[in-house]
Amino acid sequence: MSSTKHQTSIPVESFESIVAKILDKSNDHTIKCFDNLLKKSNENLEKVITLSNNILEKIFEKFDSSLTLVIKKSNENLRKSLANSEGLMSKLFESTLLRMEALSNSFERAVKSMSDAVTDSMCQLHNTMSTLSTSVSECQKQVLKLNKTPMIEQMTKALWIVERERKEEERRANNVIISGLVEQSGINDRDIVLDLCEKHLAIKPQVVKTRRICRSKLCVTLSGPSAVDDLISFSRILRSKHDTRNIFINFDLSKRQAEQAYIKHDALPNQPVTNLKRRRLTKDSPFVKIRPLRLASANVRSLQNKKNDLILFLLDYDSGIFSVVET
Repeated sequence: MSSTKHQTSIPVESFESIVAKILDKSNDHTIKCFDNLLKKSNENLEKVITLSNNILEKIFEKFDSSLTLVIKKSNENLRKSLANSEGLMSKLFESTLLRMEALSNSFERAVKSMSDAVTDSMCQLHNTMSTLSTSVSECQKQVLKLNKTPMIEQMTKALWIVERERKEEERRANNVIISGLVEQSGINDRDIVLDLCEKHLAIKPQVVKTRRICRSKLCVTLSGPSAVDDLISFSRILRSKHDTRNIFINFDLSKRQAEQAYIKHDALPNQPVTNLKRRRLTKDSPFVKIRPLRLASANVRSLQNKKNDLILFLLDYDSGIFSVVET
């Protein structure tokens, strides 16, 4: 047996027409749906607008009523505050008037008291001026009497002498006297002084000028009093060397300063007993005061570096026995 299959074929034109009909129906249906939606939405919008208008009208009515109440209350408060401020201003004005009156009265009293005090002080000043004028006239008379006596001449002479000594001391403050420095032919005295300082004193002062007093005495002018003090303090090293033992550097003292220095030196304790001092002591007591023995010891390191310091120490303290320990 043989079976045959029958295949049915749909014509193309009929299929396209079916699709077109379906699309037309769907378009009509969608248009109807959109129309219905628009109608419903318009109705809902109208309802919402009407409701909102009603609500807004109610809100505006309430707002107007509340505003009127607030305005009324504010007006009442302003009236009350104005009334209170008027009362306060009147009271303040009255109090200020009273204070101004009191202040004016006190000011008048103060001015009156001050004027009275000024008049009293002027009277006292007038009295004192009159007494002062009388005292001045008396002083003038006494001065005239003194001018007739030689006391003024003596006073002026004494003042002139004091001023001359002061100027002389100021001039000598920058000078030193070097004794034992012999004049050398062909060499300037300034170079001799500088050579002495550099070799034996390890300082180099600024020498302004030199003046030879005699063959072995020299006056040297330095830059200032500080340079003079430094040179004299270092000059004690000259005592420790054999070549410079007879060279002495001292201050350039005036006659008055030399006398004061001698008296001060003679009054110091532990000074060697001179013949004059021995005579004074023997008049008072039969015993002679002898200087006590001084002992000194120092622990040094590297004696060569501290030689000058030790020499200055010995010159300052003048110890009888001095021991050195080097570790």
